[in-house]
Amino acid sequence: FFFDFSVFEIPAEKILVNIVMSSSHINENYLESLTQEMDVIKTSVCLLACCEATNELQKEKIKALAKSKGKYIFIINSVAINGILDEYYKIGEQHFSMLRDKFKELN
Repeated sequence: FFFDFSVFEIPAEKILVNIVMSSSHINENYLESLTQEMDVIKTSVCLLACCEATNELQKEKIKALAKSKGKYIFIINSVAINGILDEYYKIGEQHFSMLRDKFKELN
């Protein structure tokens, strides 16, 4: 992944990427298991791609994880992924306004 999370002062030499097909998998237990996986690989960032997801799923729990544990889980759907890639191809730089907006929501 080509986004530089250091602009947010997030240590992320590695990024956990998980893909789920349905948002029904995204519950509190699933999010907790993601944070444990993040601890194993020593990262603070997880990109959770979900074809049908909205960015509102488990919003309060995700905010709490960011504030209490410094773990940032970004839920992105296919529209967001295409937008990120399209922006990168057009601009050629690491702006990614969707990720910036999501980060601001978490803090």
